[in-house]
Amino acid sequence: MRVLCSGGLGDAVMALGKLRSPKLIHQDINLTHVHLSGILLKELDLFYSSQNIKHEILKIDNWSWLEENKNKYDLELSSTWYSSSDHIEINPFPELNYNWMDVDIVLSPFAGQKRNRKLEFDQIERFAERYGERVTYIGEKCNFLKEVIKRTNRIDLIVDFPQLINILCCAKVVISPEGFVVYFAGMSKKRVFCLNYNVSAIKERSHPNWNIKLFDDLKEIENEQI
Repeated sequence: MRVLCSGGLGDAVMALGKLRSPKLIHQDINLTHVHLSGILLKELDLFYSSQNIKHEILKIDNWSWLEENKNKYDLELSSTWYSSSDHIEINPFPELNYNWMDVDIVLSPFAGQKRNRKLEFDQIERFAERYGERVTYIGEKCNFLKEVIKRTNRIDLIVDFPQLINILCCAKVVISPEGFVVYFAGMSKKRVFCLNYNVSAIKERSHPNWNIKLFDDLKEIENEQI
């Protein structure tokens, strides 16, 4: 069965949930995931490979490609947790492949391809002072995270994507702006705190059974007895 989907890593989490739904889990699926940017192609490939999904990742020039080519596929998945044009609701808690790690609190300071969804430096500093070694920071090496490391006196930073999968599946608490980290952690049955931003996307991708709570400032989480 040839299945098509599109978008970024958050959309890939929705695709995984739908491929593991009762309607599709026993089908022989060949997934094609298309994306405009070349930035996430490697990460998309690693994500699907980590969950043993047969797939190919295609970089397209514009979204009109979808309309021109979708008739070549048996099914096009939507990027929502609920049943829409594809008539499939995600399995909110599918079996996930990962290796065990001892992880407590995970904090992702930013999200989005343009890193435009991010937490404030002063909030991170205050949070780091209180929780110290309990916190594992995740993300790509960039000027923003270099500053986070400098201000929190931490030298460890998780940048390896396969290791990120393991960390999110094993963490007790996950904190992040809206995006892949929030949705995959929710699917991993974790306690998730999501920055109150891009709420329309959160409603479309956050399953009601996931333990996700919105926040505006990290100090709100300090009152949650994590």
